Amino acid sequence: MNKKGFTLVELLVVMVIIALLSAIIFPVMTAVREKTERSTCMQNMKQIGAAVAMYYSDNKKYPEGLAPDVAYDTNGDVIPMNERIGNLLATDYLQSPRILHCLTDSRFEEMNEVAIVKYEANNVIINKEIYAYSSYEKYINDETVVDADGKYDDPTIKLQYNTNWWKANVGDTTDENYPRQLKWKNPPSDTVICWCMNNAEYPYSVDQVNYKTTGQALVLFLDGHVSLFNNVGAVASETWKIKPN
Repeated sequence: MNKKGFTLVELLVVMVIIALLSAIIFPVMTAVREKTERSTCMQNMKQIGAAVAMYYSDNKKYPEGLAPDVAYDTNGDVIPMNERIGNLLATDYLQSPRILHCLTDSRFEEMNEVAIVKYEANNVIINKEIYAYSSYEKYINDETVVDADGKYDDPTIKLQYNTNWWKANVGDTTDENYPRQLKWKNPPSDTVICWCMNNAEYPYSVDQVNYKTTGQALVLFLDGHVSLFNNVGAVASETWKIKPN
C-alpha cells in the first residue's frame, strides 16, 4: 500500500492557519502579560504607600528615600542593596527589596548597580546616588549607558521620589501644589509619593506640548491609592504635581 504524504496545498493551508492563530494569540498573550506586570507594579506601590505611612507613624517624618542609601565597602565596591538596611527597607516596613522593583524594569536585576540623579534644591544642583534596582525612585531610559566609573550618570535620569520638590526662590510659594510635598508634617492626601514610568516607551514625550503617549504611568498618592494615567507625557512633565484621576 502506497503511503500518501501531504500535498503542497495542504501544507500551505496548515501554514496559513498557524499564521492566523499566531496573529490572534500572541497579542492576547502580550496584553495578558502587560496586565499582570502592571497589576504587580500596582501592588508593589500600594505596599510602598503602606510602608511610608508606617514610617511616618514611627518617625514623625517621611523617609528621605525608598531604598537604603548607597554605601561602599572598604575596597570601594558598592554594597548590594539587599545587604543594606535603611529608609523603607527594614523589617517593620518592607520585608523584601523586590517590592521596590518593577517587573518591567528588567534592565536592572543586579542590586549593586548605581544611578546618579541630578536635581535642584535650594538653588544647588544635587547629585544623588540611588540603587538602580529601586524602580520607583528613578526612571532610566533604555538609551542610558554606564560611565567610566560603572555608574548610570545621565541628565535624562529622572528622580521619582523626593521629600522636597520646591526650588528655593523659584515660583510662588502660594501655589496650590506647594503644600503637596512630603517635607511638611501634614501634607494633603493627594500628595504624590512616587510614580512608575517603566511601561512607557522612551522617548516618552516629543516636547512639552505634543506628548507622545506610547505607554502608561502609575502614580502613588499619600492616601495609599494608585492611579493609572494614559498620558505618559503629562506625568513626565508634571511629576509630583499630578492630581488623582
